[in-house]
Amino acid sequence: SATEIRVFDSQSITDLLAFIQKEAANGVDLFIGPLEKDKVAALAEARLSVPVLALNRLALPDDARINGNLFQFGLAPEDEAIQIARRAQKDQHRRVLLIAPSDNWGDRSVEAYQSATEGLDTKTIIARYDDDVTYAQFVRQILEVDESQARSDELRRMIGRGFEFTPRRRQDLSMIALLSNGDDARQLSPALAFYYADDLPIFATSQVNDVNATRINNLDLNGVQFLDIPWKLLPRDDLGDRIVNAWPAASGSLGPLFAMGMDSYNLLPRLKQMREFPSTRFYGTTGTLRIEQQVLRRDLTWATMEDGSVQVAELSTED
Repeated sequence: SATEIRVFDSQSITDLLAFIQKEAANGVDLFIGPLEKDKVAALAEARLSVPVLALNRLALPDDARINGNLFQFGLAPEDEAIQIARRAQKDQHRRVLLIAPSDNWGDRSVEAYQSATEGLDTKTIIARYDDDVTYAQFVRQILEVDESQARSDELRRMIGRGFEFTPRRRQDLSMIALLSNGDDARQLSPALAFYYADDLPIFATSQVNDVNATRINNLDLNGVQFLDIPWKLLPRDDLGDRIVNAWPAASGSLGPLFAMGMDSYNLLPRLKQMREFPSTRFYGTTGTLRIEQQVLRRDLTWATMEDGSVQVAELSTED
């Protein structure tokens, strides 16, 4: 039989738990939402008689009580930071320069990356920047190019004559993790190359892949490897094409939200199986999904920017 879908505005509901209980008594057996974190937090403390797939994620301590009927799903930056950390470990990068903005999004990404590398034989040099950053000066400083120039100047003074000299960057790095948005990345990537870090692989988050960017815009990201959701990187199926035809915004910057809606609907009948069998994977439009402590975790797809165009890598999302 066809699935009946009812839509409610959660912002107009004052007592969400009572509302869920009432609708469950009226025959609703699955809920998608809410989006607001405070409402998700309230449900996390409640006793739910039916499964609820919340469209947000809470930062819960490891010893938090798990509500068996509340599942949390969101496009969290932590998933991407953790996957980049795993990729660094897989590729045996032991000394990583991590660059991130000094904002809440950056805090969450950096914390997730550090948690993923805790206890490993790695060193992470963290460099944060503010909104008013001068990109070239920032990169010169974190790569310690000025120190190299200062040593050259001192040597000139000591020997009393000039000589040909090319400054060097710090030599204790094997990789760069770029956890920044697309506009910042288009400034930082060329600056890193200019200051002698063009031989270091750069791994970035999905924010660098702006669907509205032109090929000319993306030339500044050449060589950058990044994560993104299958909805943006891979061919769409018939349902995806129908969604884009009905809502053209789904092919633009709002695409991830449409993809999240598709995955939410398709996940509902699978949630309990995924919880009972942790090795179960759901290959969705927001990534390869699995459940850990009632939270949907995502593994995204790798791609590389080549000559201003996106090239999907022949790598498993698990890498």
